[in-house]
Amino acid sequence: MAHGDVHDYHRPQEVSQVLVIRQPISFSLYQSKYAQKFQFLKAWESPLPLNQFLTTHARKVQILLSCGTFPLHAYLLHLLPSQRLIVPLSAGLNHIDRLV
Repeated sequence: MAHGDVHDYHRPQEVSQVLVIRQPISFSLYQSKYAQKFQFLKAWESPLPLNQFLTTHARKVQILLSCGTFPLHAYLLHLLPSQRLIVPLSAGLNHIDRLV
């Protein structure tokens, strides 16, 4: 058996943070299903203004769930330096600014 084969299965995996700015209609369906793998940061539940919430809580966020009803402007995306993936929950991408 190679080094690490057994121990890798018992090592706790780091939970990824997923930013959800507005609550999607289907959120309750998948939130509980994926709660062990992801920590959902629910911006709509915070009393903070969105830009303050992002700078305070979302610096390590790598995944962003995006509703087509909320435009993702470049200035908001710049507040997420670790963001690697945007998962649109609607058809089309015209609500997401392009970063060059």
